[in-house]
Amino acid sequence: MIVLMPYPEGVAGVNPQLAPRRATLQGQTIGIINNGWVCMDVAADELKKLLVAECGVVEFIEKRTSVREALRLADFDDMVNRADAVICGMGT
Repeated sequence: MIVLMPYPEGVAGVNPQLAPRRATLQGQTIGIINNGWVCMDVAADELKKLLVAECGVVEFIEKRTSVREALRLADFDDMVNRADAVICGMGT
């Protein structure tokens, strides 16, 4: 697996591999990693509504972790296998 940055980090002399852009989210499954930061539940709920209404997303996979821990490997693998794209949120 390759982890891609959604944008360049701007480090001098480094040319990061950018995340490919999807042509559409219509009919896609989106993963959301909720790390429990303040307002993340509200932000995730609002984001889901917008992605369904404006982009045609059909399914969400939401995994929870704490702000002090990485996502469990089993949850990470589930996201890799089932989601077309993943949003990792902080919520603050």
